[in-house]
Amino acid sequence: MTELAFAGPPPAISEIDPASLAAWLQARGEPAYRADQVLRGAHRPEVSSFADLSDVPATLRGALAEAFRFSSIRDSHVIGADGGLTAKAVHELADGQRIESVLMRYPARGAASERTTICISSQAGCAVACPFCATGQAGFGRQLTPGEIVDQVLHWHRPPWQAP
Repeated sequence: MTELAFAGPPPAISEIDPASLAAWLQARGEPAYRADQVLRGAHRPEVSSFADLSDVPATLRGALAEAFRFSSIRDSHVIGADGGLTAKAVHELADGQRIESVLMRYPARGAASERTTICISSQAGCAVACPFCATGQAGFGRQLTPGEIVDQVLHWHRPPWQAP
């Protein structure tokens, strides 16, 4: 059986389309349903690595960890503000680009119920170059991949950042 090869660094599981994952799994002799099982599992808030996919055989979890990155975000630095109501994260991507996302919690007020908002990036950098904005001063890097956008949302849905 031949392994499928991916060019460049291992892709993040969020950046793999279901057909490519199914082909990779099939080449390993895994049943077709595993692709859906892996992708659904990787998007659950309580899952933060392939090791957490408890419904997937341990040998396959190990193979997934060798072939793919669990997240397109390599590292995150989080700073809290507003007494814990707001948290800003600087995420580092696989190519070294840095992006930001923000979690904002709003307590219930009057008739409005409590809510949580996530502000995410869709680009690395910005071409507008507003003089008051650090991101704009850095210049435009590139558009983010769908997986990089999804992984920002997943970052805030995973402990310890889950909304109360």
